[in-house]
Amino acid sequence: TEGPGEFARGVAKGTGSLLFSTIYGSASTVSKLSRTVGKGVSLLSLDSEWTQNRQMEQRNSENDLHGDNYSYVFSGLAIGMLRGLTSVVTEPIKGVKKDGVVGIIPGVAKGISGTLVHPTVAAVDVVTNTSARLAKWSTGKVKTTRMRKPRHFLDNRLVGFSLIGTVCVYEHQRYIIVKGWTAPMVLNDPPNFSDETHVTPVEKDKLTPPNLGGSGTVWMADWYVDKNEGTDEQGWQYAVDFRMPYHPHNLAIDCVRYRCWKRKYMVDNTGT
Repeated sequence: TEGPGEFARGVAKGTGSLLFSTIYGSASTVSKLSRTVGKGVSLLSLDSEWTQNRQMEQRNSENDLHGDNYSYVFSGLAIGMLRGLTSVVTEPIKGVKKDGVVGIIPGVAKGISGTLVHPTVAAVDVVTNTSARLAKWSTGKVKTTRMRKPRHFLDNRLVGFSLIGTVCVYEHQRYIIVKGWTAPMVLNDPPNFSDETHVTPVEKDKLTPPNLGGSGTVWMADWYVDKNEGTDEQGWQYAVDFRMPYHPHNLAIDCVRYRCWKRKYMVDNTGT
């Protein structure tokens, strides 16, 4: 050793490493165990659609799509409690909406099981997601951020450092019992496809990139649906009416939905 000071620093460093390794191992074990328990309990809901949506959310959480946003963790608990309180009523209605009168019986079965399953799974998911984030924190890994914009190839040409933007088009649909989900047709409904105002209609496939002060702009890729923790697996958000608050789950009382289509463009600075 080089002296008492170096010895003390070495002991402190080793103790800290042992502590964080212990936290990581314990949190990882709890996360994996609770994830397995949650998956098993969710199958008792008898609701394959909800089970698939939950598995999608769990995969998103594993891929760190929610980062360190702990409000996401506890909002899931609140949603689970609400589903448990309302499933006895909403599931039979949802069954009738989907399959007619014959959908009442499976809807009642899902509602009864959901009363216990949804709150239980939500509580287990809180343990899973919190322990997973604790394990991640204990590793001390720091996210890196790109400092320089990437160059792009377009038609075998190197395109310079370019301003990249995104055009958004919103698709709206309303649920009609005899038709299912279809283009809005009620008075004062928004158009099937609109700009960000949700009022002005647009033809998505005929749009051209915006003109930025005379600079040439080109599309970088095709249209894609914006999917995140606030949407279902197809990018939809649901509500009772277009002027009501939206949520990512298709509840029995929901009659409208919308999603965002995006397409990236860039300024063609070829040769710079």
